[in-house]
Amino acid sequence: MGAVKLAVVQSDPAFGAVRENVAAALALIDGAEADVFVLPELFNTGYNFAEAAEVEALAEPADGPTFTAMTAAAIATSSIISSFCCMGNCVAA
Repeated sequence: MGAVKLAVVQSDPAFGAVRENVAAALALIDGAEADVFVLPELFNTGYNFAEAAEVEALAEPADGPTFTAMTAAAIATSSIISSFCCMGNCVAA
């Protein structure tokens, strides 16, 4: 295997706007040439949780919409490494 091209993707997530934040991250990835895309933690939910209830409200199961969208993009492009506010045990098989 030759060199691996790494892309660090920095988005500006709006707190609680998961659908829009995921779309914005995917737009940054679209057309970029890399083998691996690295996104910041909580790129899908935004930051600055004020209380645990907000975390619980925005957390997703491992097969939720963020993971599903990132998996589709990984298949279409290359590997994408991302983290997101996950509900329960989110170890993907």
